[in-house]
Amino acid sequence: MAAVVECYLRIRPEKISWLRFIFEGYDGLAIVSTIAAKQGLVRIQTLDCRLTETM
Repeated sequence: MAAVVECYLRIRPEKISWLRFIFEGYDGLAIVSTIAAKQGLVRIQTLDCRLTETM
């Protein structure tokens, strides 16, 4: 059974929408959540079996 892996990234705030757009193009690959927009903190959730593909 696959486990969920969470990765936290800090990126430029103006790049958050770009990152979300890229992941939306790959249905089911990962979920991107904005934690703190002004600081550029995002969380990416994916399955452990898809971690390499996600990164």
